[in-house]
Formats: sequence, structure tokens, C-alpha cells
Amino acid sequence: MLERHLHRQVRAGLVSRGYLVLKLSMAGRYGSAGWPDLLVLGTRGKVWFLELKSPLGKLTVLQSRRIASLRELGFEVRVVRHRSDVDDL
Repeated sequence: MLERHLHRQVRAGLVSRGYLVLKLSMAGRYGSAGWPDLLVLGTRGKVWFLELKSPLGKLTVLQSRRIASLRELGFEVRVVRHRSDVDDL
């Protein structure tokens, strides 16, 4: 499955369940390199960052570092390779 198809499926599934789903586009001095693709806002203040990858897609070194930094701050970050990877959100 192409990453753009996965993006559409995941986004549509989460929106249909009532979540707010934002595509992260960090404009400015440092750009969006390394940031996860989606920010998901759920009920009771739940927040998830999602990095979408095709089944064979690999994280860049910068993405791995950004994910580690976000996790150190206490955020839940997931690498999503199939739409079922977010069924338990």
C-alpha cells in the first residue's frame, strides 16, 4: 500500500470516530523534517503523534530522533504501517 493511501484510510477512520486529526506542517526556520505526519487529538485530552510508513518504509535518522524526543516528553508516538495499527486509540 502506498503511504498516501494509508494516510487517507487512517485519517478517515479516525475522523469517523470523532477524533481531530491534523497534518503536521511545521513551517518556519526549522521546517517539518523529522516531525510525525499526523497529530491526533482525542477525548479527555489524549494526544497521539503518528508517523505513517508503507510496510517496507524506513524511518530516517531524524525521524527516529524526533520520535525518541517526543516519547521522552511523555507523548505517545506510533509508527503506523496499516490502518489497524490505530484501532486501539
